[in-house]
Formats: sequence, structure tokens, C-alpha cells
Amino acid sequence: MKPLRPCVTALTLTVTLALALAAGACGGLSPGAARARQLLDRGDYAGAGAAADAELARFPREPTMWRVKIRAALGQGDAATAVAHYESWRALRGDDDRGALRVMALTTLWQGLRSPSKSVRLATVQTVERLELEQLSHDVAERMTDDDDAVAAAAAVAVLTSYPQAPELVTELLSSADPVARAIAVEGIGRKVGEHARADLARALADSDPGVRAAAVAAFAAMADPDDTERLSKIALGDADGPVRADAIAALARGDRGDLATLAKRALGDSYLGVRLGAVPLLGDDQTTLARIARGDDHMLALRAAVALRKHGGDPATLRAALDAALADVAWPVRASGYNQAGAILGKDGAASVANAGTADRSLPVRLAAARALLAAGETDAAIAAL
Repeated sequence: MKPLRPCVTALTLTVTLALALAAGACGGLSPGAARARQLLDRGDYAGAGAAADAELARFPREPTMWRVKIRAALGQGDAATAVAHYESWRALRGDDDRGALRVMALTTLWQGLRSPSKSVRLATVQTVERLELEQLSHDVAERMTDDDDAVAAAAAVAVLTSYPQAPELVTELLSSADPVARAIAVEGIGRKVGEHARADLARALADSDPGVRAAAVAAFAAMADPDDTERLSKIALGDADGPVRADAIAALARGDRGDLATLAKRALGDSYLGVRLGAVPLLGDDQTTLARIARGDDHMLALRAAVALRKHGGDPATLRAALDAALADVAWPVRASGYNQAGAILGKDGAASVANAGTADRSLPVRLAAARALLAAGETDAAIAAL
């Protein structure tokens, strides 16, 4: 790997926090306040906190000093005290201080990027990317040299389109010994590069780790390209991992892929429920097969078939029989699913007619599902009473 160019991390954070600390301040700072800020910028958090306290004794509603006080506590690793300071300031101010909240958030994330815990560093990098916090982009880029490949992969993905060496590093980490790092790299390439990285993504479909294969399937699913139907079909019918097969068959439902009924019928015999459920939409308007499934003993699958049947004008008696069988199942997840899908099978009025019985079920999740069905049917009072 080429050496990364120097980052201006400390300077970036200092400037960012200085702007946040100054937000809302009126006029110039007093000598005491200026000293508190200088101590904070030098990393003398204890001194900065003491100087801020001295200023607040004279000017108790000075926002900049409250922010310095909060930042000083965070700098000393005392988040509980920082929160307590903020609560005191909020009570005095009578409202939230967005500048102070920003200081707290940016400082916490900045510290998270330097945590000794690799899981914390990883979560922080992904949070910064998700929130698109450009102020911390250099700090995230610095994590591309992290000792943990997963953290380095997440950092490279986060700055993939804005940092020159990120694409090279992400490609390199596709071969990492850490499957988590490989999965992160594949997910990022799929999300940010897409069809331009088909070759790399196709290789990931054969990875030894199911998490990596799942990430590759998700990338192809997002493209929704009919040209990928054959490779996704092979995964849906032949991958060793049930969830990966389920992801692949769900991907096949996206895009215009033609008639997949033959594949769907094969998938209906899969040992993994997610695959069987994903096969139902691929049957299209095959009412004969859908009706057979709806009358079957696999009640969770029967519910999915009943929903599809109703869309295609299926026999009302078959729909009601599928729902009744699910609501009488010994397994509470099946009963809960029945109430959750009652509206899609019977319509709002029909769902209300069966949901009342569910409010007396011995399982709390089932009672909650029945209450939701009543609420969706407009039976607000009955739903509230059920809870």
C-alpha cells in the first residue's frame, strides 16, 4: 500500500470546534474567556474548565464559556459530567443550545475514531459517513491506516470518491483475511461504484464467507439488471447458506427478468423459510400453484400465497382458510404474522372481524399484532382497549 498523505486532523477538529464554540457569541471575548479558549485549544482541559468556571461566576449566561466547560469535560473523558453541564446550561438558558450539542457530538465522534476498541472505531467511521459530516472527513481518512482491516475498509469506503488512495485500498481489502473487512469493501463498492465494478462483485459471489456473498448479492440486487438473472438464479438455488439464497431470490423480484415460475417452483422446496417466502412473488398469477400453497401445512408460506392470491382475484374461501389456519397455529410467530397480514388478505373490514379474537391471545406479540390490525381497520378504541 502506498503511504497515505498527511492529514490535518487535529487542526481540522480545532477549527471546527472553534467555530462551534463561537457560534452565538456576541462581540469579542473578555480576557478571561479568551484565556479559557486558549487553554482548550492547547489541550489543557482542566485549566480550560477552571477558567470557564471563573468567567461563568461573573457572567453565568455566557454561552461560549458553557461550551468550553462542556468541551473540557469531554476532553478529560468524562462524558457524564459533560452531559450534566449541558443539562445545567439548558435549564439556565431555557432551551437547547444547538452549538453546544454540536460540540458534544463532534467531540464524541472525534474521540470514537481514536478509541482503543476496534468496534467503536468501526461504528464511528460508519456513523460519520452516514451523517455526511465533512468536518471529520480527514479524521476518517486517517483511519485508512488502522491496524484493523474492517476499520480501514469502512474508512476507505467512507471517503471513496474524495480521497485519492481510497479506491486502491478498498480493492486491496477485497482480499483481506478478515471476512468482515471483505464484506464492508464489497458493500461499499456496490453502493458507490456499482456496475462499473461488476468483475470484483462477481468474484465476491464465490467468497468463502456468507456475509461477503450476501453483500455481493445486495450489490447486484440494487442494479436490478436482467443480465444478472442467471448468476442470481444460481445463487438462489445453489448457495450453501440459507439467508444468502433468500437474498438472491428476493433480488430476482427486482427488475424485468421475464418468467421465473420454474425457478420459483424449485425454490418452494427449499429448507430455508426465507427462500420459500421469496419464491411466491416469482410465481406471478399462477393461481393454481398459489391456491395449492395457500391450502398447505406450511402456514407462514400459505399466508404469503394468500396475499398474492388476493391481488390476482383468488377464491375468498381459500384466502379465509389460509388465514384461519395460520391464526390457529401453535407457533406464536405464525399467529402474529396472520394478524399482521389479515388486512392484505381480507381487507380492512375482514381484518377487523378476526382481529378481536387475537386480543385475548396468550402471547403478547400476537396481541400487539391483533391490536395493529384493529388500528389499521379504523377500530381505534378496540385497539387501545387491547393494549
